[in-house]
Amino acid sequence: MPVKSGLPWSGFTHNHALNRLSLFYKKDRISSPCEAIELHSLLTADQRQHPGPESNRRQLRAAITRVPNMVAGKTYVNPGEEEQMEIIGYRLSHWRKYLTWLGYLLTCGGLRLFFYWLPHLQVWAQCYSCGLARAEKVVLQDQQNTYHVAKVHTITRDGTGVKLKRPKNFFTNKHARHDVIDNPESDENLIQFFIVKKLKYIWDPETNGYIPLRGLDKGHKLSYFHTAIGLSEKDQRKRRVLYGANCIEVHVTSIATLLYKQVLSPFTIFQIFSMCVWYLDDYYIYATCIVIVTTLSIILTIYQTRLFERTLRQKISKNTVVSVCRGGTEYEEVSSDDLVPGDVIEIPRQGCDMLCDAVLITGTCIVNESMLTGESVPVTKTTLPNPVAASTGHSDSEPDLDLKHHSRHVLFCGTHVIQTRFYGNQKVKAVVLRTGYSTSKGELVRSILFPKPADFKFDRHSYYFVAFLLFVAIFGFVYTVVLMVRDEEKPEDIILRSLDLITIAVPPALPAALAVCVVFSQRRLKAEGVFCISPRGINVCGTIDAVCFDKTGTLTEDGLNMHGVVSVQKSRFEPLLKEASRLSPGPLMTSMAACHSLTIIEEKLVGDPLDLIMFEATDWELLEPGPDENRFDMMMPTVVRPKSNTLYKNALDGGDVGIVRQFPFSSSLQRMSVITRRLGADNFDLFVKGSPEMIASLSKKESIPFDFHQELQKFTQRGFRVIALAWKPLPSKLNYVKMQRINRDQVERDLTFLGLLVMENRLKWQSAPVIRQLLEADIRTVMVTGDNMLTALSVARECCMVDRTDRIILVQAYPPQAGQSQVAMEFVYADDANTKVEEVFSMENRTIQIDEDNQRFHFALTGKTWAIIRQHCPELLSKLVVRGAIFARMGPEQKAQLVEVLQDVGYYVGMCGDGANDCGALKTAHMGISLSEAEASVASPFTSKTPNIECVPRVVKEGRAALTTTFGVFKYIACYSLTQFVSVLILYWVGCNLTDPEFLYIDFFLITSFSITYWLVLNLVIAIGATLWINIYPTDGFADLIEIKQFPSMGYKLLFIGVACINFLLSFILEKFVIDNEVLRDKMRSCLKDCLPLQDQAYAKIESEIEQDPTWPPVSNKKVDLAEIFQKQESVVPVEVDMERSKVTLEDLLEHSDHEDGVALLSGKGDDSEQSDSCLVSSQAVSDLPPTYAALSADAASPSLLSSQQPATFSSTASSSSSSSSASSSTQQNSSSKTDETAETISSPQETVTTSL
Repeated sequence: MPVKSGLPWSGFTHNHALNRLSLFYKKDRISSPCEAIELHSLLTADQRQHPGPESNRRQLRAAITRVPNMVAGKTYVNPGEEEQMEIIGYRLSHWRKYLTWLGYLLTCGGLRLFFYWLPHLQVWAQCYSCGLARAEKVVLQDQQNTYHVAKVHTITRDGTGVKLKRPKNFFTNKHARHDVIDNPESDENLIQFFIVKKLKYIWDPETNGYIPLRGLDKGHKLSYFHTAIGLSEKDQRKRRVLYGANCIEVHVTSIATLLYKQVLSPFTIFQIFSMCVWYLDDYYIYATCIVIVTTLSIILTIYQTRLFERTLRQKISKNTVVSVCRGGTEYEEVSSDDLVPGDVIEIPRQGCDMLCDAVLITGTCIVNESMLTGESVPVTKTTLPNPVAASTGHSDSEPDLDLKHHSRHVLFCGTHVIQTRFYGNQKVKAVVLRTGYSTSKGELVRSILFPKPADFKFDRHSYYFVAFLLFVAIFGFVYTVVLMVRDEEKPEDIILRSLDLITIAVPPALPAALAVCVVFSQRRLKAEGVFCISPRGINVCGTIDAVCFDKTGTLTEDGLNMHGVVSVQKSRFEPLLKEASRLSPGPLMTSMAACHSLTIIEEKLVGDPLDLIMFEATDWELLEPGPDENRFDMMMPTVVRPKSNTLYKNALDGGDVGIVRQFPFSSSLQRMSVITRRLGADNFDLFVKGSPEMIASLSKKESIPFDFHQELQKFTQRGFRVIALAWKPLPSKLNYVKMQRINRDQVERDLTFLGLLVMENRLKWQSAPVIRQLLEADIRTVMVTGDNMLTALSVARECCMVDRTDRIILVQAYPPQAGQSQVAMEFVYADDANTKVEEVFSMENRTIQIDEDNQRFHFALTGKTWAIIRQHCPELLSKLVVRGAIFARMGPEQKAQLVEVLQDVGYYVGMCGDGANDCGALKTAHMGISLSEAEASVASPFTSKTPNIECVPRVVKEGRAALTTTFGVFKYIACYSLTQFVSVLILYWVGCNLTDPEFLYIDFFLITSFSITYWLVLNLVIAIGATLWINIYPTDGFADLIEIKQFPSMGYKLLFIGVACINFLLSFILEKFVIDNEVLRDKMRSCLKDCLPLQDQAYAKIESEIEQDPTWPPVSNKKVDLAEIFQKQESVVPVEVDMERSKVTLEDLLEHSDHEDGVALLSGKGDDSEQSDSCLVSSQAVSDLPPTYAALSADAASPSLLSSQQPATFSSTASSSSSSSSASSSTQQNSSSKTDETAETISSPQETVTTSL
């Protein structure tokens, strides 16, 4: 919503900064006053003496709040967000409008053309500012200082347009205070909105401002979606008026419109002006050549634009028929374009493409999210938890839906649903959250249509230089007019000669010549398998000085190899076992076979590569219900069992195991778990798999070997990927119903540590040479990965990202504990654990002992440390990223944040990733290179077909080549124009001028051919040899053609050659020994730095401060084991995390009555955790199964699992309905729709329950 900034930032100084920091401290924005002191210490001495209030105010504010700046007295939409924009309302003023029309006439349309280029100035000229409530137009300015003009629309809630009648008064604006609505509807039924960047903003009377139109993704409790019964056709039509069509329509611009835009561009207008002058001056040949070149350029631009738009529309625009619930059991098939937030839709059994964002409220879906993540691994989406149904009497506030936190329950637009699992005849349903461009796919498309403009200095400086040339042309124009008026020339000749001088000073061929450089680079990249969707960004690639790399799949191979298993026996590690299939029967083997999210699709086992390798190493097999058996009323589990039962004579030792519930993997939790039941067992078992640090923190201390961190360090330092496994037998009192209601936090604790799974992730052979090549080119390389820190350190050493002689300092930050406001930080040498420093942000005891030289070092930190520092002391991030080389355990958002911070300190950043979880960083970087061809990488400027990082130096080389050539062409064209400009001025002084053939020879044969071709020898021959021949020994016919007067004697010819040679030698000496002289160049650079200190990049200043400060980072003599550092960090639990732990324990849940369990089971509602994607089986559905499968399923459906004390039994109605589905599906569907309306009642545990699941 619009927010008026009331921060009194005027007169801001560093003393004021500290005062405001103390205010922020009181508001808990900074955890300790010492952080303000540290922030002040980051300022240089010159900055302390000369505060520079405006710039430092912005830096301080950005460093602390990390939100866009807001100026006092201005109004904003999307305040504090990335798309924050300043907004001003305007209303039409009649007298201003008529005045601008007069200006159009007086300037012959020139003023109108100027307003076409800058439409916000037209609004300013024709309108007056007013309040947003009365605005007819709004002007918005985004963070990149780009202006957007939008017209305000007013409609009724049924879609009828509204006309506003205004009392006419020509000279005053007071009439506009009250408008008359030409419609009988009341103001409450009116909707006032405007559209900017494909997003709709509506007027909110409560906040008295415009807010972005939201769907149901914010501000709604979880229980709200479970009570949704669908919208009636009338309600849907009303919402469609507000939300519009549910389509991501990429408009293919008509040829006429594109032609209109191209012709009216500033560059084309100047070319048209130049060509008109040349035609009037009878300069037909060159003017005709420029006409042909311009026409071909316009045709090519229109073709490429339409091709891109058509390709994007084919990939993006989709339409299908969707089954929508109209309340109860009534369903209607409608077009997907008609969907609105709040609709309840059915997900087909055979799968579908999602055309909206929707939250799953019944059933389970297996989804391919490669469009969003770039990773084609199927993901299981489960039913949204229902806290009301899972309530155990506690009065905790019900949480709102959060797309990030509940992403495992949301079907995102653009993803593909592979298959569904459902409750009998109950449909798999989802509630529509967002539609159109508000969806996740819509955001991706908007990032393509409205990319963030690249802040490239060359572009800015080129505009400045063109403006300088224009100033020179104006001087020449005045000079020519004065000179020719003095000579009493004809008025038409004066105007023509003066305008012709402008076309000489500002060369029209300059943009075309500059574009040629990029075109050649783009073609070469395409030939090497690198595709570019933003050719303008190729020049930016030439300035890249830092490149971030993902590790897994980018620096290392995609696949993993099983290296071995380290089991734990009696709290001691056993030796590494190379073949996992030779493990003894027990929980460790079962955990490897069952703790995964694998599924069978088209008779092929698919899932996460790590899960596949782990499962295949066990030599077990997976059995899963077929498509016709995916009904939860059959309660069919996914079963894993050994292919050979020679090691499993007793099923209780780990034979057939049914996976009855799954808690999917969460990157924030760093783990996944499953609940299983062995054949013949009386209880369920929990198996957990995840990062070693996380699993160790959840396990019993007595089950963790004393040398856990040493053993982990032994593998991770060698570059292995390590996964930990743990197990916990659940109480026999936990029946099936209660098991389906528990929260994962209630069971994922007090685990028994089982062992480590060691996998090898080999480095790609191309990685090390490429990294060395980049370092030799003075380009920083940074690793940003989600893997273990020690593994990342090993890979960084192996691929030469960190030199063998450089030191790596591990940075660890610990959040404030209960009752404290201090943040502790540690600096530890990761490769040599002999030295460490511990620095606590405290006002006392800050004595530091120094005993190490300040040699070359790099920082390494984890995502947890990054988050703590970013929250509590963001001023340290600049120092950390300047020397940071390894960032491990980083989430997708943190990767993008790292790229942003690197950009903030002045780096031109490249990012190379395989598309999985790297999309945000790829879009944020100046040079984003995706190694994946998935749709998620569409927003990346570059995409490589070759899945290794060899493409990075190729793109940088082409960028530098294009940039160097662009500089050369720019200087060549500029010098040529100035040279010709001065020559013409001299000729004008003597009353002469170059002839048209001479202009044509210079402009076309000498300049244009050399600018747009790479035939160097041929160009030299033409430029030197042909020119000498023309001036010394031309034929009479050729001399007459170009209207050149020959030299009268050989002496003049020799004098001409001598002058030309002297000019060449002087130019060569000047360039070779003066311009290219390293000593003079260094002195010139130092003089420029002294004269223009702001030219230094921020990172260079920070690097200089670090080198000049031998006390930072401080090092003490205290010895410490590196493993102890990780152990200490894991033992620290932030206060906010501890507060969020579930207050409902497993014991509390077991004390609840079986009566509530039965109701919860029959209602089909879950708790605040992920729902199971496979359940138990009924007794009548096992006849066609293998014997052990049937025995397991039948035993699982026994009454003892439903209640351990007083079992509630099911009538045969539900079972027979399930078993007869194949015989009479139509009858079953009818009965299902009837039973959906039947109230669920249980009079006593012994009574028979008749219901439909």
